[in-house]
Amino acid sequence: MNDILEKFRIKGQITRKWLGGGIVVQIDNWNNIIDIANVIYESGMVKWCHPDFATIIERATTDPMFNQQYYLKNTGQNSGTQGIDINVEPAWAITKGSIDIRVAVIDDGVENHEDFDGRVLQGFTAGNASGFGAPIAQIPSGVTIGHGVACAGILAASHNTKGIAGIAPNVKIVPINIFHEWSYDPWYGKFIVVQPCQNIVDAFEFAWDPYLGNADVISNSWHYPPTNSFVIDAITNAITNALTLGRLRNGKRLGCVVVAASGNSGNTSGVAFPAAVNGVLTVGAIDKNGIIWGYSDRGKELDVVVVSGNTLPGDIVTTDREGSKGYVSGNYFSNFGGTSAACPQVAGIAALLLSKYPYLRQTDVKYAIESTCKKLTGYPETSPSRPGWNKDVGYGLVNAYAAISSIVPKISGPDIVCTNGVFSMNYGLEATWSVSSGFSRSPSTGTSTTVTPTSYSGQSGTVMAVVNGVTLTKTIKVLSIVGSSGVCTSGTFSINSGESATWSVTSGFSRTPTTGASTTVTATTSGITGTLTAVVNGITLTMAINSCPALLGPDKVCKGGNAAFVLSADQAIGWSIIPTSVFTIIHSTATTAIVTSNSSNGESGTIFALRSGTSPITKSFTASCSKSGGNETDLDAYVTVYPNPTDVLLNIEIDAAGYVLDQKSKSIVTVPSFDVRLYDGQGNLQRQATTKGGNVQFDLANLPNGVYYLIVNDGVSNPVMRQVVVEH
Repeated sequence: MNDILEKFRIKGQITRKWLGGGIVVQIDNWNNIIDIANVIYESGMVKWCHPDFATIIERATTDPMFNQQYYLKNTGQNSGTQGIDINVEPAWAITKGSIDIRVAVIDDGVENHEDFDGRVLQGFTAGNASGFGAPIAQIPSGVTIGHGVACAGILAASHNTKGIAGIAPNVKIVPINIFHEWSYDPWYGKFIVVQPCQNIVDAFEFAWDPYLGNADVISNSWHYPPTNSFVIDAITNAITNALTLGRLRNGKRLGCVVVAASGNSGNTSGVAFPAAVNGVLTVGAIDKNGIIWGYSDRGKELDVVVVSGNTLPGDIVTTDREGSKGYVSGNYFSNFGGTSAACPQVAGIAALLLSKYPYLRQTDVKYAIESTCKKLTGYPETSPSRPGWNKDVGYGLVNAYAAISSIVPKISGPDIVCTNGVFSMNYGLEATWSVSSGFSRSPSTGTSTTVTPTSYSGQSGTVMAVVNGVTLTKTIKVLSIVGSSGVCTSGTFSINSGESATWSVTSGFSRTPTTGASTTVTATTSGITGTLTAVVNGITLTMAINSCPALLGPDKVCKGGNAAFVLSADQAIGWSIIPTSVFTIIHSTATTAIVTSNSSNGESGTIFALRSGTSPITKSFTASCSKSGGNETDLDAYVTVYPNPTDVLLNIEIDAAGYVLDQKSKSIVTVPSFDVRLYDGQGNLQRQATTKGGNVQFDLANLPNGVYYLIVNDGVSNPVMRQVVVEH
């Protein structure tokens, strides 16, 4: 950094170096601070550079009691463990709730409060048509009414610089009072509430009914005593109605999220009713250090836990009925606790989810909360059939931010489309569907569509869904053959979907097996193109294939002699040979290379015909003979091949006398032996003869039609290569 300051003649001193690489420099002349920062940044010598700007910052909430709400943000206060909380602060950066979301609080009534800012609606009182969900006016001796207000505060208190911070501070509260009729019971020696079953049914029916409570979430911090652990069918039916018929939105019944406290009886073999009803999101309680409270009911019906205090007196701070009508004189209460304080936390998180994603079904909300829980130390998985679940803490500690972040709308469907494929939106979302060229879809709107290929030419494409103005895409491929189109000796081909096919090939290729998930294709003729066909479930797929050219030439290269290597089809962009200490390419064209050897000791060599964009063609040989003389006379002028094309007989006339006569001037007077070979397109030797000249005749009657290559070589001159066509 000192070098930078010196380079730009900036007067200043380094005052701090950060471990991550940052540096703080105090500049002497602050009048030019912006210009100096720009010069340093634009030099390209640093990743970033800017003045030390000062700005106002705010806490996530300015409510004065927020620091006491350790269940929202546990910093270790009150001997707690940092991080054992519902992680709601980052969730508030996404949403603090919507005024369109309604949460029904079934309890002993909720009334307006300075921390509710007028968001308490007119509700319902079971057994009292004029109660409208408010707490009762005449309070029996020894009875405290304020439980519902305390729960509602945890759930929805405003962020308004007063009192506490609610989890979903912008939602509306639908109060439902089921603790209306109190009577003195001599047996218990106190006032109790005995509600007819029908009153509880009415409470749930009011809560979910689109024309009454129209609730999105129903919070239940109450339960039947453990001695009344029986299931009441009528109430179960009402809760099921809420789960399945509630939240009528745009013609769809998305279901209410029903949340219930597990109970405070310390039962380890089951939760209380109605938390035990199937589909209810059941909440237990752990302490601020992540340990299950002894009072918290648990068992197979338990879904999740959150942080709470002990049962009364606890240490959860929340709203109280204003004045002296509640637990204490004043508007807030610091000794709430139990699973009663746990339930509204989860109800509030459910309300946040629906505020951000109002299209979610209640099952989607339940899954999002359960599947993103923080696992707690000391509570391992206890049910193989329920991954991540523990009998004491369910799926773990609820994580508000993780739950909201887990909601990602996406298209579900196959990656490969055969005859057709069904594509759908998760969460039951309605979409407008479209597809790219090569595919069709039907219908164009709805939660799903069926995509059909318009052809099977190996095309890939895209399925597109427009949801609430956002375009989502998924890449798809049509059913096709997979494999390399270039078949040198053989190649394996399969169907990209893994399905079985019936395979066939055109002339010049063979395949085995004829049916199966894959087949091996072998080229029987070099340098040709053909077609591989696969029939899959009545769909015919084709793929163009081509056989590689053959590299024709002798198996031996003589010392002092020349050998020709010929590419039967295609053209080489270059030639290479190994080892260069023994073999040399003395001449080459796009189709031919002439090779000589300086040894006859049997060394192995390989020649490579290099091709553009694909693998080279190779042929191996040895240095195994010795010849005198050199490449001084063209043998080609003394070789005649006829008829060509031929059907049966091929004649090769070699004018040995004329060739030798031409060689006499070079002091070569001995008639050489001429090696005559016929290769097929794959480089396989089909016919061979050795002669001192004259006529050589090959019978080709049993050879298949095709292109063959004749090579005549005396080991002295350039070998002769002729293309021969066999047509029967």
